[in-house]
Amino acid sequence: MLDGPPWFGKARVLEAAVGAARDRGYTPLLARAPGEVDPTALRGAPRPLLALNDAHADPPALLHLLPVLREPNVTGLLAMTSSLAGDEVRRELAGADVVPLGPVDQDTMERALRELLELPPHPDFTALAATAGGNPRMLAELVAGLREEDRVEVHDGTARPVEGPLPRRVRGLIGSRVDALPPDAARLLRGASALGAGFRPHDAAAVAGTGATPEAVRALIASGIVLERGERLEFCSELVRRAVAEAVPAPAPCPPPAAPHSDTDRALLHRVRALSEDGRLAEATGLATSGLTGAAPDVAALLHVELAGIRFAEGDAVGADLQAAKAFSTPGAEPGTRALAEALRLLANYFTEGPLAGAMALSVLSARGQQTGDPDVVMAASVRSCLEWAAGNLAESLYWGREATRWEPGGPTTWWQNYCNGAFALKLSALGEFAQAERLVRPDDPAQSWETPPGARALRLFARARVQLQSGRLLQAQVTGAASLALARRGGIELLIPLLGGVLSTAALLRGDLAGAVEHGRRCLEGPFARRLAELLGQPDWVLLRLAEAQDGPARAAGLARGCAARPGALRRVLVEESTAAPWLVRVALAAGDAQLADLVVDAAADLAAANPGTGVPAASAAHARALRDRDPVALLTATTAHRHPLARALASEDLAELRAGRGDAAGAAEQAERALRGYERMGAEREAARLRTRTTGAQPV
Repeated sequence: MLDGPPWFGKARVLEAAVGAARDRGYTPLLARAPGEVDPTALRGAPRPLLALNDAHADPPALLHLLPVLREPNVTGLLAMTSSLAGDEVRRELAGADVVPLGPVDQDTMERALRELLELPPHPDFTALAATAGGNPRMLAELVAGLREEDRVEVHDGTARPVEGPLPRRVRGLIGSRVDALPPDAARLLRGASALGAGFRPHDAAAVAGTGATPEAVRALIASGIVLERGERLEFCSELVRRAVAEAVPAPAPCPPPAAPHSDTDRALLHRVRALSEDGRLAEATGLATSGLTGAAPDVAALLHVELAGIRFAEGDAVGADLQAAKAFSTPGAEPGTRALAEALRLLANYFTEGPLAGAMALSVLSARGQQTGDPDVVMAASVRSCLEWAAGNLAESLYWGREATRWEPGGPTTWWQNYCNGAFALKLSALGEFAQAERLVRPDDPAQSWETPPGARALRLFARARVQLQSGRLLQAQVTGAASLALARRGGIELLIPLLGGVLSTAALLRGDLAGAVEHGRRCLEGPFARRLAELLGQPDWVLLRLAEAQDGPARAAGLARGCAARPGALRRVLVEESTAAPWLVRVALAAGDAQLADLVVDAAADLAAANPGTGVPAASAAHARALRDRDPVALLTATTAHRHPLARALASEDLAELRAGRGDAAGAAEQAERALRGYERMGAEREAARLRTRTTGAQPV
């Protein structure tokens, strides 16, 4: 039996084996499917040998045929992909002689490449060969196709491929397999080719405009073109993915660029932007609206973009989308203007309708001819990153978040474009990568002079305040947050008001200012963006939980936590954003006598950690929460150093101190209590420090 994935040359090996058998006196009988075999004719032939390619294609017929092949005078030679044949077929063939055919290692591929070229390969050729995924047959087809098209150059004794699309020979071979798929599966595959090596079926469906039906997915897997990797699918090789992608028709060419803007046009646009940045939104709106009359096409489109930005600042995401759509559809608008309009549409839709924004983002990211730094590409990557983050897919979110910081030279030119860097900084901070996060939002970097507009500074300062809060610099977070709040109010940027309310409320509460925490916490629930932010982020729920515990005690907070857990994805969002959330919620649940809630939080944290292996913060939080529930001193001791966030480390030390004290280990309890106290004091977390002193010494909090 020849066993291996599709496209690894099983048919050619089978053909060669049949020829060799014929030379040795066998009578070969060839069949294309098990159901075509006539057992009587097979038995009646002298020294019969049945050669059957793709034997896995009809498992029931193959099972019916196997007893005939086991007869003493009959020899069977099967070529198949056993992984597609089913468990029963594999059990029946367990005793067969198997010749495995599959991917070979890099050294073998490089030797094969040298033999095919009869020359040492240039590194470019070696890199191209690596895309074949260890498939010698594909490598041979690739080299043969390049030679047929005279695309192998020899320089300084090495062979180098001429750049360009894959050879027609390779595209034809792979295209024939794609064309043989059911139509829905073929469309799904073509959509997936724009997403990279790995993809989720529903993402590919969004790009392709089709459905990811189970039948289509099964057809793709059965074809061997893609492989199953848990919940994701993966192309069998980059060469195959590229061949599928190159067969997708390219978009229509863009119209020629519009004429340069006149001095009058530039002055108008500059004045509108200046008024908008200064927070004089009504004046900016009036000037932009009046300027639309008689404006050149691209100027009109840019004015619509400015109006969209104003609507978005005011909290009218739907109006922003409508204005940006007008800019995008303006005849004669330049590609750069259309890209800017599409970027704002993506952000506006994210704050109104997440699934639609996700589909739009996939469409932009999969379009051919896009450049990494284009505004729409960057914003699409940011939206994708945010949606993956909320879903708990942290590695995927970080990948797209990094893509969202690759601005074109000159950087973002509007306050809302700065959302991309700020959003990624928050994710890095949540994972304890404080230095990286702060580099993205540093306001005084001379190399980033484009962040001088007040709106951009406000957004960056908000993100910086959040990083300072999570890295344990509470006083700086309050100062930075207050500066951001002043700029946001001046610029009329409604989006930042509830976000800053969350940062300032948490900082005030930790520092012991309950009245200030409550005042700032109200902002999380106010304004046009508050409701949508509560659906997208965990911060609003977290602020309410902390305030409920501080004002009304653990029972009230536990009740809110149960409500949070009942809403789809809400508890996960809190756990993703706050490293202390899981152990803090378990502490609250135990204090309220709610063991069921404690179990629910521990399980949710464990699920998040399991879904994100190699990401330290979720694992540390989950382990801390479990150790607290199980009263495990060894695991709690590990948590005191495993956490990256200072507050989480101090909480772990406090939890361990309480556990040791309860077990009569006064010295061990005092040691951990002192560590926790030093941690709180370094941060300026006066409320936490006072609570700890009260519990350990009986002194009244100041």
